[in-house]
Amino acid sequence: TFVSLGFSFGFLGNLFFNDNVRIIAGIIVIILGIHQLGIIKLNFLERTKVVEVKTEGKSASFEAFFLGLTFSLGWTPCIGPILASVLALSGDEGSALYGAGMMLVYVLGLATPFVLFSLFSQELLKRSKALNKHLGKFKIVGGLLIIVMGVLLITNNLQ
Repeated sequence: TFVSLGFSFGFLGNLFFNDNVRIIAGIIVIILGIHQLGIIKLNFLERTKVVEVKTEGKSASFEAFFLGLTFSLGWTPCIGPILASVLALSGDEGSALYGAGMMLVYVLGLATPFVLFSLFSQELLKRSKALNKHLGKFKIVGGLLIIVMGVLLITNNLQ
């Protein structure tokens, strides 16, 4: 899902991205960073959709693919500000392959904790609970980084 998004934004970026669109994308990224900080609340980013699909009798590969697909679509609002930043970078470059590559790196970064957690779930579950008290700090740091990315995008200083 994410690599396809990156490919599409990279391809479309060649057609649509110019200085005006880059500045608008930067402003949107900054707004998403402010949302991440909790300064403003964008209700449409807080919505949840639930779809139930019965996969009994289907192959395990199909179930794993379908679970990953729906999980990535369901998590898109949670990671929206960061995803928007990467998509803006992909579109700004104007290359479909660059966009797909950026999203592949993004997906690898997103998937790595999940893979590690699944391999070492029992031990990590015990240790990760200690991080829960710091989740607010992680959210603030993430929001500030998103805002910095938006400013860099507006000023065309991402290189």
